[in-house]
Amino acid sequence: MLKKVALSLMISGLISNAAFAFDVKEAVGGAVDAAKDTATEAVDSAKAAVTGAEEKPAMTEEAFTELATKATCFACHDAKIKKVGPSYNAVAVKYKDDDTALVTLSAKAKKGGAGVWGMAPMPPNMIASEEEITALVTYILALNPEGDDLKAAQDEIAAATAK
Repeated sequence: MLKKVALSLMISGLISNAAFAFDVKEAVGGAVDAAKDTATEAVDSAKAAVTGAEEKPAMTEEAFTELATKATCFACHDAKIKKVGPSYNAVAVKYKDDDTALVTLSAKAKKGGAGVWGMAPMPPNMIASEEEITALVTYILALNPEGDDLKAAQDEIAAATAK
């Protein structure tokens, strides 16, 4: 009888420990799954914005124009023609299949850069926040020029890479 009681207590303890372990695993696993889901949604959203897949740009053309004006982007850039820096269409075409473009170009816009589109350096943008720059770059990368605009962007890229 004593052995049965001891065995019963031992089994009860194991079940209790197993239940606790399951609860902990479920709680931690749920938190990990939630974090993975959030990260996956953020990546999918960024990819969709960059590739233009099923999602609209992060902002309207009007909001983009307002923010780009505030950040002084139009001093050197234009949507369709090369000025001091490349056109937005050329940037969109050049980086269309580059999964790292959003991060790379946002960093260049914030910190400045040179050499990709010619000798003129792009100064760091001290006006726009990192979030605003990311929104601007997301919008630019979502552009999808067609027809004459696409041809002009391709010619601009060819000219920049020939130098």
